[in-house]
Amino acid sequence: MLNFLLNIFALGVNSISERPKPKEISDDSDLIPKIKKGDVSAFQMLVDRHKRRAYYTALGMIGDSDAALDLTQDAWVAAFRSIDSFRDGEPFYPWYHRILVNHCKNFLRHRKVVDRVIAGSIDEERFSDLEGTVFAPESLLEERETKELIWSAIESLPPEQREVIVLTHFEEHSYEEIAELTGVPKGTVMSRLFYARKKIAEHIGRKHET
Repeated sequence: MLNFLLNIFALGVNSISERPKPKEISDDSDLIPKIKKGDVSAFQMLVDRHKRRAYYTALGMIGDSDAALDLTQDAWVAAFRSIDSFRDGEPFYPWYHRILVNHCKNFLRHRKVVDRVIAGSIDEERFSDLEGTVFAPESLLEERETKELIWSAIESLPPEQREVIVLTHFEEHSYEEIAELTGVPKGTVMSRLFYARKKIAEHIGRKHET
């Protein structure tokens, strides 16, 4: 069963080449009862619905594509194994998202990130708002250097702040959606985002002064 689940995940994620477009949290209530009865094909459908956004969430938090694949896969397996604890009637993805983020946090605690996401592969539009918070003049930094500095700043954030940066600027979720995904109040989301942006600006400022 475990190998079959891993194969399900690998078949879909290995083909990922585009960043997912923002979308509302899907209603997966039609699949959950089947999965709880052991229907693996229903679980495959669930993975197919959410694999892209899950992968890019992990990628944004970890900054390493291989590790992001591994962590997303591990989180899917963990979700399948604990599906009986999922409360019927609640949205599935926020529940899975918390499992995934916990895996990412554990990874960050116990292993140093080796590779960062290549700055040139990042969609410029995802950085537009962040660049507005950074006070390093564009005339003093090349575009690539700016992106590398931003990634360095994101990696320096605590996991909770990094998570809201990813969900806001990469997945373009609203405060309300992020609150549902993370399981914290909207005010907490806004506070984390405020301090994350502040730290990014300070990080860029320190790098720029050296």
